[in-house]
Amino acid sequence: MQTLKLEKNRGFLVAGAGAVVALFAFLYLPFVSVTSVSPNSEPVSFNTTEAASFQGAIWLEGLLALALLILAVMLIYKQNPFGSARTPVVNQLRTGTLLTGGGGILSIIVQFFVSLGIGNYFQQRYLGSPISATTGYDVGSWLYLLGMIAVIGGAVLAYKKIGSLSTLAASLYQSP
Repeated sequence: MQTLKLEKNRGFLVAGAGAVVALFAFLYLPFVSVTSVSPNSEPVSFNTTEAASFQGAIWLEGLLALALLILAVMLIYKQNPFGSARTPVVNQLRTGTLLTGGGGILSIIVQFFVSLGIGNYFQQRYLGSPISATTGYDVGSWLYLLGMIAVIGGAVLAYKKIGSLSTLAASLYQSP
């Protein structure tokens, strides 16, 4: 528990919390809403399992959130995050932070394209050509997006802290 309270782990803690929020939203909340453009239509919400029948690539979002959570936990709890004794720990932390931020950005991009694909598939498959449908984010998608923004923010926070640690280590190394 003391490890979580260290200032150097704050960014990783924010990133891990964001990944937990995104994973929860992905698994348990309505994710995509599809509305037909007709006078009597009601929006239909799909959770992830139902949306996977239209677009199987949606599971990539969940796998990315899980991978980012595991990466944040590794960066918090392991002294040598990637297990390489030859690479300095500061470089390993910097690499892990860049991977965390890049994974958050990739998750947002994947979410956008998967949601677009669900709407296109639904329109072509079930509604036919004369009727159009619109796809929108539902509660789960918005929380997933918010979680990934927190992951990116945590990565930025951690990267700033690692930058100050590396300059401190360099000054200690050069001093007599």
